[in-house]
Formats: sequence, structure tokens, C-alpha cells
Amino acid sequence: MSGTAEAADAFSDGAFGYDTFKVRCADAAYRLAPLAGHFVTRIALDSLGGQDMLEVAVGDGAGTLEATVRLGGLRHLAISKPAEIQDCFVERIALHHLPKAPEPWPAGTAGFARRLYGLDELAWLRIEGPAEVEAVAAEVTVRIPGSPAGD
Repeated sequence: MSGTAEAADAFSDGAFGYDTFKVRCADAAYRLAPLAGHFVTRIALDSLGGQDMLEVAVGDGAGTLEATVRLGGLRHLAISKPAEIQDCFVERIALHHLPKAPEPWPAGTAGFARRLYGLDELAWLRIEGPAEVEAVAAEVTVRIPGSPAGD
């Protein structure tokens, strides 16, 4: 195995002390950012065995699925959609890492930060447009069909 491949494996395994959840959030944010200009095609909320899960599918508006975001261990969920809106156009999609306290959280978390104080690190998903989705969860997975990365 080459030194570069070994370093990549160690990085993904956290062998160098990197925060792997933070890295996964950064990777998810990078993969989701290009989906601005697409549409939310499905939002599903499930509860199975005491575990809440949110799944948001984003497509091109012509029926092609571009990505699925799954958030497990939900701590906060808000959906705002005016009645006259039929299509959920995505103006901006972002995913932020929320570190474990006492590390500071990004601006905009004031509405739910007090409720979540003391929990482990979390992921904060924001989808902005005429309809908005905001969720905070303990687990995040992004699936992009045809992507070699998978998750």
C-alpha cells in the first residue's frame, strides 16, 4: 500500500485523531452544495424502535433522483412550506457540523441550541427556498446514485 493510500485509510479511520464525524459532515456538505437549483422531491419521517429518521430526496424536477439525505437520531426538525407552494425549489442546501459542548456552534443555532446543550456532536441540515427544512441529528448519510463514494 502506498503512503498516500495508508494516510487516506488512517484519516478515514481516525487513526491520526481526526474527528471522523466532523469529516463526514464536511464531506456531506461538499456533496450537497451543488444541489442548489434542484427540487425536494420527497420528505419522509420514520420512527422505528425508538429511533427517528428523516429522509430527504432531492431531484432535478424531471424525475431524476440526484441525492438522498438520511438523518438519524433526530433532535430538531422544522418544515416551513406556504400553502400556495407546490414545488419545493432548493435555493441553498447546507450541512454543518455542530461540535460537542462547550465548543461554539455556527450562527443561526440560537433557536434550538439551549434544548440540545450537553449532547454529543450533531449534524445540522438546512434547505432554503420557498419551502424550508431544518433538521439536527446525531447521524448523517448522503447517497448520490452512481457516486463511487456511496455514503
